[in-house]
Amino acid sequence: MMGVLAVFKKKGLNQDLIYFLLIVYCLIAEIPIELFNVMRIFGMFAQPVQEPIKTDYLILGAGVSGITLGRILAENGKEVYILGSPYDSQIAKAGIIEDSVKIPPETKGMKWIEQALEQAKNAGAKHRSSKAIAVKDEGSHILVKTKMVDFHADYVIIATGAHQQTFGFKGEKEYFHKGVSDCAVCDANLFKGRNAAIVGNHKYTLKSARYIAGIVKNVNVLWLNEGLPEGNPHFQALTEMENVKVYTNVKNIEVYGSDVVEGIKFIQDDIERDLNVHVVFTEGEPQPNTEIFSEIVDLDEKGHVIVNEFQTSHPQVFAIGDAIAGEKSLDRALEDAERLGKILTIA
Repeated sequence: MMGVLAVFKKKGLNQDLIYFLLIVYCLIAEIPIELFNVMRIFGMFAQPVQEPIKTDYLILGAGVSGITLGRILAENGKEVYILGSPYDSQIAKAGIIEDSVKIPPETKGMKWIEQALEQAKNAGAKHRSSKAIAVKDEGSHILVKTKMVDFHADYVIIATGAHQQTFGFKGEKEYFHKGVSDCAVCDANLFKGRNAAIVGNHKYTLKSARYIAGIVKNVNVLWLNEGLPEGNPHFQALTEMENVKVYTNVKNIEVYGSDVVEGIKFIQDDIERDLNVHVVFTEGEPQPNTEIFSEIVDLDEKGHVIVNEFQTSHPQVFAIGDAIAGEKSLDRALEDAERLGKILTIA
């Protein structure tokens, strides 16, 4: 197999063609090798299939802060690339925007992010849906690797956002997408008129519970802490809703069912409870998507990039939005982009 591979590479064939020919060779020669193993061999010699792309600014993340900053830099004559899928952003999953001062009420999150990206591209920013898989200081530039192409950037902006935390209760992983969901605003309409539970211990738990209460039949809030933030406006609103019940100090959660979720068990104040629900939402503190940057910038104990006015510990790397500590909101993401945009366009 490796001899055939060497012949293909010597002829200067591109990787896609080599991959195809390897599979054909295995089939013709009746070599008992699974497709997975062919892919593994392919991965052993995989290199970016394009020449490195050089740019002044490379923004990692195509969410609110990344796209907004890309537009600002492009409008000021900077060469900028934005990496990432806008459909992975929090706003794309947010349904109708209700809690932003800067974005008009009743705006659809998906529509907003699509329009924002189009505006950035019209201003001159370039976009790739590729995801960064490695970042390295090369001295004269920052090397950012993706599966298809390397980028050589003078400056890198980390705007990779955050993802939903997991709680590790029994059935959370097993029933994911089978009645367990980590995006209440995305999936609530799939369970309209049915019983729901939401698990968490963060203000976003209460916000999401309030949202889905207007869609599902009943909402059972499984609050993991002993006390509730009574000053929180979402909690106050929940107490006035007839179809919402809040359980505090919840422990030993177990989701059960057959092919899909049928119920949830837990212990509250030493009392075993068993609720009939059709969906279990998880909503906790967002976790920053910063793992690949640990060797190039300093991170705090929760994984946030440590910054001083958006400047990281590396002079060529900045960070904004949910990748850094602080309030997680659309308005904050926009403000970060606007503030860093001014700093970089003045420099």
